[in-house]
Amino acid sequence: MLLFGRNKSVLKGILRVGYKTLYLTDNEQNQYMEKAMCILDFFIVPTEQRSGNGFKMFDAMLKAENVSVEQCAFDKPSAALRQFLEKYYDQKEPVMQSNKYAVFPNFFIGRHPTVPFTPRQTKRSSRASSAVSSHTTSRNTSPIGRNRPRHDSVADLMRQDNFTRGRSVIDPNSPAGFKLTRDQRHEPIW
Repeated sequence: MLLFGRNKSVLKGILRVGYKTLYLTDNEQNQYMEKAMCILDFFIVPTEQRSGNGFKMFDAMLKAENVSVEQCAFDKPSAALRQFLEKYYDQKEPVMQSNKYAVFPNFFIGRHPTVPFTPRQTKRSSRASSAVSSHTTSRNTSPIGRNRPRHDSVADLMRQDNFTRGRSVIDPNSPAGFKLTRDQRHEPIW
């Protein structure tokens, strides 16, 4: 949206908007995937500022797009834009996002989170809960992920019989023996 003067030869400002699908997080750490009206660029020529042109342009855009300012996301909002939103639309304390967008808390009213926040257990609370749980179940029962059975831990290796056998003797005429000779007689640890 461009704002021109009466004689149509002077550019007074520019407002660039568009719908984008954004990944957002509210103050309670709930995650949302929303298609929102995004304010991408908002600029008023400095000589035309403080004369109501910015408000006229922004308000005309809101009416044309049939959205409220609470339903908008702002791409990298400057301090001037934040002051503008606070002055004209009473929007304070934006929720800054990791993708450099900002939304206001009212944006999330009536929306359902894609991923609700569930607090992670601390090590202390997980130890306490596992001590209370029955000893017949193991936390390491999942075939994948961090809870998979752990058969390769150092403690398991130390308990194995083949670990205590000592080093195996390598034939000097074998490929491994030639490699040892070539590598200045370095011997393997295992």
